[in-house]
Amino acid sequence: MDKVIVRFAKKKDLPSCVELALQRDAGIGKPPRRGLWRDLFIPLMDSNSLIIATMEKKVVGFCYFSPFLYSDNRNIYIQLIYIHQKYRKMGVGSALIEMVYDISKNRGANKLFSSCVYYNKISLAMHKKLGFEKCGFIKSIGKEDEREIFFSKKIQKPNP
Repeated sequence: MDKVIVRFAKKKDLPSCVELALQRDAGIGKPPRRGLWRDLFIPLMDSNSLIIATMEKKVVGFCYFSPFLYSDNRNIYIQLIYIHQKYRKMGVGSALIEMVYDISKNRGANKLFSSCVYYNKISLAMHKKLGFEKCGFIKSIGKEDEREIFFSKKIQKPNP
């Protein structure tokens, strides 16, 4: 098995990213939204806010992020991370988060933020493993009985 390579997404990666997003949609019971994902990913690529993980020369995961508008704009919020089922528990998520952490650090951020729905046990475990702490939740963000749990991770500043 090849190692995980993480980099900013390029236009040539668009079809692979859209296909992964469609797999995500199918996995959560949503109809295919090819146009929505395409229209979302293009400006994210243009602004270097979409990163991908590759293995075996194949796009196996993606992550997109933005400034966290409810705090210092240097802080980053991970909007979505998705990894192909076949490549889970192989360090892909950790590699994607590590790159976003490094981007946050380079931008002078104090914290990195993320979230997931309360029943996503894989994501909850990943956040814990990677040193995120729960910092709040929003009720009824999707369905009436759903809660989105928010996490933060302090950015370690280099020693002077």
